[in-house]
Amino acid sequence: MSAGTRVCLSLLILLSAAFFVGCEAKKTGIGFRARQTSAELTLKFESEQTDTYKVVNKFVKDYKFDQRSINKVTEKQTITISEIVFDQKIVETDEQGNAVADITVRQLKYLASSPQGRQVDFDSTKTESAENPLMKVIGKSYKLKIDTRGKVIKVLSAGGIRKAVKKGDESYIVQALFSDDSIKQKHSVQAMPDTGSGRIKIGDTWSRIKTASKQSFEPKTFEKIYILKKIKSQKGKSVAVVEMEAIPTSHEDKEAIEATELQDDTIGSFRKIFTSSDEYNGSLTLDLDNGTVDRYFERLHSIWIAVEPEETQKSDKGPDMLTMGLTTMHSIEKIK
Repeated sequence: MSAGTRVCLSLLILLSAAFFVGCEAKKTGIGFRARQTSAELTLKFESEQTDTYKVVNKFVKDYKFDQRSINKVTEKQTITISEIVFDQKIVETDEQGNAVADITVRQLKYLASSPQGRQVDFDSTKTESAENPLMKVIGKSYKLKIDTRGKVIKVLSAGGIRKAVKKGDESYIVQALFSDDSIKQKHSVQAMPDTGSGRIKIGDTWSRIKTASKQSFEPKTFEKIYILKKIKSQKGKSVAVVEMEAIPTSHEDKEAIEATELQDDTIGSFRKIFTSSDEYNGSLTLDLDNGTVDRYFERLHSIWIAVEPEETQKSDKGPDMLTMGLTTMHSIEKIK
């Protein structure tokens, strides 16, 4: 074999090796953004930054009494659903990264109904709502201070929006929607780890103690366990996905105890005849590049069932049965 032939073969071997290494690099991601296995889960704020979000709060209370002994079924339901689209403009930031945000309401939907027949069905995007007093909150603003972990530190000003409607049932709706507690709940993201947690690895967990809604049938405390499930690339950006599952717990912190003391214990001494089940979960999708929430939600669904004991049944039609249900849901979604 001539020297020239040996040189040509050597070049071919080198080119082939480079080709296959290049293919492997594409396959494993070498030369591209490396697969992230940890991230700092934090919100980032910049002055004049403006984003648009939709926040939804849902509360449903169900009651069904199936009296098989007399062939009678009684059902009742209470529903309250609010949906607010708002612009969030960052007015200023401090050295810790916390921000003062100006919130301007762009759209409002509000649905409420009760067993007594009272009902409100308002949608600011519909022409038939033009004369409704609730239209006066559209374009109104309030300010709040929020930290990098998604906690609303303080409501700075909301008097203007609360005074937008001065009388009638609509004024009570506005007061409830934009009270300090309601504003904090609407804008808080509870899925973020505590300040100082540093980088969170895939599979890491953290938890929160939460007492169920004060409108629940009985005081109940949960431990919400969050886990960083994955970090993925989505539309050219890095996104962290956090999931939450909650379990009942006997542990209570100060806030949980205070909330429990305020609750009505509807079941009370009848607790022994009820069996209950709970489904409490949620998720957070966080844009790591921009430090903004893409989507966040938490949902609790609880059911209480009481079945008439066999020894007290008065017919062969089966036991009377009482079923009560509670569903609460809170979500935040970035629109643009």
